[in-house]
Amino acid sequence: MRSSKLIKPRCVRYLAAAVVLVVLAPLPAQAGNFKNSGAPISALSNMNPGTGGANPGTNVSYTFTLYAATTGTSIKRFEFQTQTSASVDALPTGMSLTSAGGGTTTGLGGQNFAYDSGNSTPASGLVKYTNATGSTPTNPITIKLTGFTNPTAAGTYYFQVRTYDATTAGTLIDQDIIGFTIGNQSVALSTSIGGVLSFAIDSISAPLSPALSPSGVSTATTNLTVVTNASNGYQVYAGAGSSLSNGAQTIPFIASGAVTAGTSRYGLRVTTCPSGATCPFNGTNNTDTGYATQTSIFSRTNGTGSDAATVTYRAAVSNVQASGAYSSTVNYVATGQF
Repeated sequence: MRSSKLIKPRCVRYLAAAVVLVVLAPLPAQAGNFKNSGAPISALSNMNPGTGGANPGTNVSYTFTLYAATTGTSIKRFEFQTQTSASVDALPTGMSLTSAGGGTTTGLGGQNFAYDSGNSTPASGLVKYTNATGSTPTNPITIKLTGFTNPTAAGTYYFQVRTYDATTAGTLIDQDIIGFTIGNQSVALSTSIGGVLSFAIDSISAPLSPALSPSGVSTATTNLTVVTNASNGYQVYAGAGSSLSNGAQTIPFIASGAVTAGTSRYGLRVTTCPSGATCPFNGTNNTDTGYATQTSIFSRTNGTGSDAATVTYRAAVSNVQASGAYSSTVNYVATGQF
């Protein structure tokens, strides 16, 4: 017998996509502004969309691409000040710079800049990167900052970027304000995996062999296969049914123990028990069972892919058992524990 149950599947996965980050007009110059070189005056790109991109509250890295207006002065310090608007220096809600790192650059003669933790104030949104040797810029220049956490609220925020000619104090070289947009860019997709249960019997005929006689036990086998994704496993039952009979003549079911030569009894056992399954009537404990009532013959309590079991039917007769052709029908039922 084969039973199956299908349920509507369910699983979730997330896809992330980074947004294009906006560029705002520069502040009025206190020194040179980063220049327009046929591209935006300056641009901020998020280089780590796989770990959050523009999604709120995610850990990210930022790469700033800048075009210096002043190219003849050696840059020794970058400052990055977060702003909640284009004129308010503040750390946006939920944003964190306390794990700031990075400082790798291009366009600065191979010089990388180190995070200056002693002179930075990440709690107020200011981080500084320095290099005592410094370098004159070759446009475009980039600098990558790591260890940031995006603001937790969607919206547009800003970085004011400044360059100096000294690691502390010194003269301001160039500056600009760069806007970036935070918003949930995830698309939630849902589908599901159906509950599956299939049950197969390799043959519906099982002739006992050798012919019944008081001197031995006759046997036959059937192979049963269960396939299920039920999280709590399955149960396979035999019965309810009648014992071997020939009209009014019967070979009774075994009540306990094992069928033995010389006594008219009939039963079954699981001689190949699937790994991890429970088979109460088996060759190891030498027990057989009848199936006058529905009886569990093998089961498991956790999920499985495919289990195969061999059931052996066993019968014996006494010297006075009436001759004739005896038969019995075994009904099997498999149930999944979803």
